[in-house]
Amino acid sequence: METFWETELWVYGLVLPELEKIQKNSKTKLLWPHCYGLDRDGSDKVLLLEDLSVKGYQICRLDKSLDLVHATLVLEQLACLHAASFVLQCVHRDRFESLLRECENIERRYDFVDYLDPSIKFANEHVDCDEFQNILKKFCSFDFKEKVRYLRNGHNYMYSVITHGDVWVNNLLFQYDEDTPTGVILLDYQISRYSSPLCDLYFMLFLAVDEATRDGHFMDLVNTYERALRQQIVELGQDPEQIYPKEQFQRDLRTFSYSGMAQTLHMLPMFANNPKDVQEHLLKIRAKPMVKGKPFVGVPIASPEYMNRVKQMTRDIIKHGLADLW
Repeated sequence: METFWETELWVYGLVLPELEKIQKNSKTKLLWPHCYGLDRDGSDKVLLLEDLSVKGYQICRLDKSLDLVHATLVLEQLACLHAASFVLQCVHRDRFESLLRECENIERRYDFVDYLDPSIKFANEHVDCDEFQNILKKFCSFDFKEKVRYLRNGHNYMYSVITHGDVWVNNLLFQYDEDTPTGVILLDYQISRYSSPLCDLYFMLFLAVDEATRDGHFMDLVNTYERALRQQIVELGQDPEQIYPKEQFQRDLRTFSYSGMAQTLHMLPMFANNPKDVQEHLLKIRAKPMVKGKPFVGVPIASPEYMNRVKQMTRDIIKHGLADLW
């Protein structure tokens, strides 16, 4: 939790102000709450943010997932975040590298644990579906432990940006005109990191978008994000083909789909269950002594919704050929 806290302070205190300078003359900007101050010292750490309810922002009026209109707004804001990050490191490399050094200082305090093994074991035991089992075998056929380390270290990949890391419904606030969403703000940058922008894209598509929207508009949403990203880079005075070539994006769309599967298997047990069941299960977990080095595997409850969502993810991967480059 200390790492999460320091990461959030890094984003609000250093990253977002730098991105705001980059977007100063852009028509479309990343929206974020004004940060009045922060305090790292003492036991009562403080991050004082603007009250967005005054501007009409509220939690999503849907239940756990986003429809097409909500998802489109979120993707456009993600594109703002990623485009500004791309341009900052292109135009002001020294300032960007200063941000990354601070990020590395935070990450050094975090001991990497393999969270995938127990997540895969849980899914393998509970999701009785031939298509999923076949995809799971392919997923496990390469060294996914090493690939997770690769994802955490964007220095190994030349098209990395500062990502949000946790784009799901609880970390979004929307403005509405009657029942129509008109704006969105991303919150909670606690697991923001330097990695591929496709990690954010897949996290959102697999974990935050409803089944009907994904069935009918999966590639539409991907294309919405790509168009918005390229448009934002142009607005910021750069050539998107030089910064993130279209051909590279299409390749990454398949290469990094394994990150979406990894994130889904790990996070779905928390996202896809009844809050009351989750709370009861957490109380049982917290009643047991913590074991150093043992990963916390979400909230492993094999609910019907969990199993259905894993199957949805599997269908998406197969339908759109996303595992072709694994």
